[in-house]
Amino acid sequence: MKRQHGFGLIEVMLAFIIVAATAGTLLQLNKSYLEYSRDGRSREVAMRLAESKLDELRRFQTRSGFDAIANGSDSISLNDIAYGRSWAVTTYSWNSVSLDWVTPSSSVQDTGKKQVAVTVNWTDAGEAHSFSLDSVIAPNTPTSGGPFGTSGDSFGSGKGGPKVAHTPGALPDVIAMVIDPGSGIKQETTKPAPEISKKGNDVMVSFDAVTYDASGDSLIKSDSRTLYCTCETQSDTKSTRKPAAPIALAQGLYWENGGLADKGWGDSSNENCITCCNNHYDVPSSNLFADNYNQFNKGHMHSGSTYFESCRMLRIDGYYQVMPDWNLISLNVFPPGYLADATNVTLYQGYIKNVVQAYISELKAGTQTADHKAISYPDWLSANGTAEQQASFDDLTVLFLGSSYQFAARAVYVDLLPQGLLDKVDFNDDNWLARVAFNDVNVTLLADWKLSVADDIHLDVTNENINTIVDPGSDYFGTYSRGYVTGELITLLNLPVSVSAEMKRYNSGLTGGNAISAFDGSNVFTSALNVAVVEGSISEVTFDGVIQCLTTQNNNSTMAVSCSKNDFGKTVVTVTDGLGVNSDCTVVKDADVATARYQCTVSAGVGATVTFSENSNNSNFVFNAGTTNPNTISLSTLDITSGNIPCVLQISKHITDYGAVTCTP
Repeated sequence: MKRQHGFGLIEVMLAFIIVAATAGTLLQLNKSYLEYSRDGRSREVAMRLAESKLDELRRFQTRSGFDAIANGSDSISLNDIAYGRSWAVTTYSWNSVSLDWVTPSSSVQDTGKKQVAVTVNWTDAGEAHSFSLDSVIAPNTPTSGGPFGTSGDSFGSGKGGPKVAHTPGALPDVIAMVIDPGSGIKQETTKPAPEISKKGNDVMVSFDAVTYDASGDSLIKSDSRTLYCTCETQSDTKSTRKPAAPIALAQGLYWENGGLADKGWGDSSNENCITCCNNHYDVPSSNLFADNYNQFNKGHMHSGSTYFESCRMLRIDGYYQVMPDWNLISLNVFPPGYLADATNVTLYQGYIKNVVQAYISELKAGTQTADHKAISYPDWLSANGTAEQQASFDDLTVLFLGSSYQFAARAVYVDLLPQGLLDKVDFNDDNWLARVAFNDVNVTLLADWKLSVADDIHLDVTNENINTIVDPGSDYFGTYSRGYVTGELITLLNLPVSVSAEMKRYNSGLTGGNAISAFDGSNVFTSALNVAVVEGSISEVTFDGVIQCLTTQNNNSTMAVSCSKNDFGKTVVTVTDGLGVNSDCTVVKDADVATARYQCTVSAGVGATVTFSENSNNSNFVFNAGTTNPNTISLSTLDITSGNIPCVLQISKHITDYGAVTCTP
């Protein structure tokens, strides 16, 4: 009998039972997965709600906004789920004795940070859920000190904490201004460093304005760029930035991002120029201060497909943003070596304060004009200096036939301010300079140097094309030359000749570029200095240099700290000129910061070797340890005449790897 193949009833029943059991398990598992997915989505929403509240609380712009951060709650309904959100705020201040955060014992104490705990609650499928997120919010200020910074009147005071050291620049290239005599706070502008783009004719000039305290700790650092860009006009409008707006801090003015507005815009293939081309358009038909980049040229726009633009930029919140245009009020030419003398520097500092005050007075009164020009330094010195001080200036304007000299040009810029900030400037306060925005800039290598046709037979002055300065610290005048004057023909008695420096008043003047508009080209400053060419030769020249110093803290070889004034007590500097003449240099200690200055006099027309040592049998210091020739620097004739003197590092031998540490110009 033939057997039939197939499934029996028992087999079918077993298969059905297995399938049914598996399906039930899968259905239950799918239900769990759906619940987990729903719960995960709800938890992600809760996390986003907590994060958004923290972001919202961080968006304060002033100290009052920070102080207003307090406990609160709200509710949000999303995807048919009601979320309850609450936040608890705990305030802390920094205890400089215990070096720890403490809760303030009274409202008088400064709040240095706020601990914020955000909790989100919701109910899903009858089950209660909760999510919490903690964060710390501190006064968002660009100053230093305390664990988050010394915030001053605007942002609290901060207590102790890490500090950012600033090494003051050296005379005559960098001149510091005391803006708060009571606390010794100073402001200075570093040497401008041009950078020529490889894309067309674009130019970028960078420098910093630094405000620092009597200990040399940086309080405010303004990282600036001035651009000259080739832009392409766009046909539509776009929401772009208005100019950055000034805000008052205790240590000085700083800036916050301008608001957004629909206006014309441009673009660029150069990434450094994109923000400039995008934003440097005024809000159409608006006279508001905040809507215009230049209060004397409101309604700034561009036409045509390709145009040139020049922008002043400042790093704000990590990004370069477009600032109100530079506003030049004073341009002066100085004879060679004049600002290498501390007495003359003090006079020039007085001049800066005088012309800034005069201009701010006009702004406060509303009488400022687009063609304002401050009194020249020679005229101011004639009216305010002694006969001896006037003679010191005049003597340096006498040039010897066949000799060459590096002249200098300096520019004073003062920002236009809204009336609210101007009203806070009280000239009876010693620190009124901290309430205004000004810069004294060394523009020797940016100004256009000129001679009249008649004077050209007596003098020669360099005015080479601006180029990229690769090493502004140690070779500032070595890349290209401007303002280098040579006496070529003796001048007649009482018939002096003049050397002139010229700059446009606004942004393009700092880049060496052509005027970007008729308005730009019509606002030009010229400073002329009368000189005489006589027979004879320079017998001696004097130059200055800077010594920086690092030592150990509590004999800890890994902890390098700035020296004190006493660490320079045994520092000795000598010089040997190219003729083999040896002489001692004068070392002057600076009471405010851990630097010293030295001054040497050598024979003219030859180089020199400067030697540094410590007058002690148990010397703890070495000088420029990481260089090829420690303890010495070699200077060429051009280095000496142009003031291109490298800084020198005096460093303790007890610091780990002291030979790898270099001097910071």
